[in-house]
Amino acid sequence: MNQSNERPRLEGNYTPPATSPTVAPVPPLLATMVELLESVPLHSPRSIKSLFLQPNYGSISFPGSITVHCDHERCGGDREHNKGEGTYYALKDDFYWYVPYLCRNCAQSVKVFGLKAQRQGETSFGGICTKIYQEPPFGLPIPKRLFQVIGEANREHFLNARRAIARGLGIGAYAYYRRIVESTNPHIS
Repeated sequence: MNQSNERPRLEGNYTPPATSPTVAPVPPLLATMVELLESVPLHSPRSIKSLFLQPNYGSISFPGSITVHCDHERCGGDREHNKGEGTYYALKDDFYWYVPYLCRNCAQSVKVFGLKAQRQGETSFGGICTKIYQEPPFGLPIPKRLFQVIGEANREHFLNARRAIARGLGIGAYAYYRRIVESTNPHIS
């Protein structure tokens, strides 16, 4: 045993790194407000060039209408939704908006979005926007037949995977999908 305070030397050509490498932060992807509302999962920040109508007051430039899925029996597909009256709260340089969109076809189904908007300067019209809430949840509707195929025992794994995807956690969803595959086909594991 080595009695000195020296660290043992490693054999071969391995040299431990002196310091860990620094990773530069990745800037948010560029998007429009329509893209953010229609197709971006929760908690995925996006840089939007024309985010604010009035940057000093935190007024967001919401689109007048968006095309998203409507679950109503008269619709059952992608339909135009019109913007309703929203409310907002300001905390320092962050603005939190909650805005409803009503289906133009059935006038019954409502989508509610919660957004966090951050200014990129006092007078800049651009900013960072993150969808923090969506009701009904983000994603396409689940066909009833799917649970017959994967089995009722895998229902919770599948729903957890969907929630992970909706929050932008693809690797977490993979773990749940793998459990479904392993339990439905025992020859794989």
